[in-house]
Amino acid sequence: MLALACGSIAFAQDQFEPVIPADSAAKAAELGAPDGNPIKQTVAFTSGSRWDLTVNAMDKFGLVITGASFRKSPNSPFILVLYDGRLGEIFVPYHQGTNRFPDILFDYPCLTLDQADFPPPRRIIGGAMQTRKICKEVRDYLAYMTAPRQVDFNDTSTRVRYGQEVVYFSVLRAGNYDYIMEWTFRDDGAILVRGGSTGPKLGGSPVGHMHNFTWRLDIDLNGAGGDSASLTSHNEDLTITPGPGVVNSTDEKDLMSVEGGLV
Repeated sequence: MLALACGSIAFAQDQFEPVIPADSAAKAAELGAPDGNPIKQTVAFTSGSRWDLTVNAMDKFGLVITGASFRKSPNSPFILVLYDGRLGEIFVPYHQGTNRFPDILFDYPCLTLDQADFPPPRRIIGGAMQTRKICKEVRDYLAYMTAPRQVDFNDTSTRVRYGQEVVYFSVLRAGNYDYIMEWTFRDDGAILVRGGSTGPKLGGSPVGHMHNFTWRLDIDLNGAGGDSASLTSHNEDLTITPGPGVVNSTDEKDLMSVEGGLV
């Protein structure tokens, strides 16, 4: 006699999933859906932390990050960190003449990437071939180190800890230049950005110039109304000799209440 038993298996649902705060969701509804080809990404690290975000290779701006939420451990809730991150401008002033190019203004396209140019563990992500414009890599980085100290002869060990990070990059084809835009998200919650101007100078021109990358970060720390940005500075009075009880420096922090430029 053969008996078959039928039943159901219930899997525990993750109690902590990314939630967009109401004020950030209202902002998203007002601004509308982004252009380009948004790609949802979930990156879980061996430490237990996790990033949940959307990457988007857009003509004009290059690599844009939206809705980046971070969870520091499996037992911690997600916190929205970055609502929108992108290049604000690539300002290219020349040392001679009046050429002062704002390269973002020119609506340059993102390059379609070939997997053959980026060997594993790098991986091109996207759907159709024409949308494969973002490269992804998960790698280790040196997070912490302490070496033996002579003051403590019992401490003879060097302790090193490595962390993990996920890196995304796209390339903006701007005339004679290929601008690399790179975003890094680490397992400790840190976000890093990097920009590079690559390619030969046009016609071997001897005219010097600069490429200035400026980043626009719309931070919604746990919601659009829950964050602030400040300009910090460290000031020293070198006419005063520091000593016991004598302070010759101050640290200042000025709140930036509106978006704008500061020196």
